[in-house]
Amino acid sequence: MGASVRPALVLSLKVAGSATVLTLALGVTVGYLLVVLGRRGPVGAWLDATFGVHLVFTWQGAVIVSSIVAFPLVFKPARAAFESVDRQLEQAARVLGVPDVAIFFRVTLPLAWRGILAGLPLAFARALGPDDGRAPGEEVLSMRRGRTVEQAEVGAVNAALV
Repeated sequence: MGASVRPALVLSLKVAGSATVLTLALGVTVGYLLVVLGRRGPVGAWLDATFGVHLVFTWQGAVIVSSIVAFPLVFKPARAAFESVDRQLEQAARVLGVPDVAIFFRVTLPLAWRGILAGLPLAFARALGPDDGRAPGEEVLSMRRGRTVEQAEVGAVNAALV
């Protein structure tokens, strides 16, 4: 192995190994929470009995899952938009005595809103997409479209999409 390849390999292995450990920790935690929060779990049974709250395999739970999955699609454009704001404009407002919260709403946010909005259609499209933990038997448009295409009901798909 060439000397120039070794640092890239070491970095790749370090990133992949660390990400795997973090994913393991998060996956085990979420898996356990699903058992605990499920209707038959201790917390899930209490939430159900006390508040009538059901999250696992409900549309409300699907909202939470879809939000988590779509988060990077909003986060990345928003971050880029905020990074592109000219810090001198914020500093000028600060020199004029404008409080930080007001600087955010009067200077930073108005300059970054286009970039923030760029992520919203992506997040919406992702949330509209495949099944993300909906109850068995429930069907979202993408699932219905796939099923009807499989059954050669192309006309019904086109009508549903229009």
